Amino acid sequence: MITLPDGKIIKMQWKQVMYIRGKDFIVFEVVPMLTEKDIIIFPSVSGWLSIQDVFSLDERNEIIFLLERIAWKRDIKIVEMDVLPHVNKDLEIKQGMIEKTTGYARLTKDNLFDVDSKLNKKQVKEIYCKLERRFAESVNGEVQIPKELLIKGSVVSEICLPILEKNKSVKLLIM
Repeated sequence: MITLPDGKIIKMQWKQVMYIRGKDFIVFEVVPMLTEKDIIIFPSVSGWLSIQDVFSLDERNEIIFLLERIAWKRDIKIVEMDVLPHVNKDLEIKQGMIEKTTGYARLTKDNLFDVDSKLNKKQVKEIYCKLERRFAESVNGEVQIPKELLIKGSVVSEICLPILEKNKSVKLLIM
């Protein structure tokens, strides 16, 4: 978690980044990539216009500026898409997602992506990829994967999906 001089907060996690200003916050989905830069899905200007009463276009530019310049323990690339912003609501955590595990909660609490993390970028990515691998091997029941996350080269596509497809205890739903 990064606290800026003006009191705003940015929380970088494995699959999301949150920008907090006072009581208002906005959440951006992150698609972890195996060898490329991780993708932050950012609402296009037209999508952003729907929330101008909470976050202005100037703040949009400020958020992009900050995300690209903070020395996160990961390489990122912001990709603008025609998605609606997640304002004052968390991303939906579906059944069978790693975010529901205690291991994920513990790693998130440690703020491994922050500039002051004792680990380097490679170590942080290895830890999360190992957690993804273990999760895919041990999960049982229904696992839902949004088809838009099946990007060639993503951790979901290259690590999780092949393991989940072999896991006989999993009912895999690509939505």
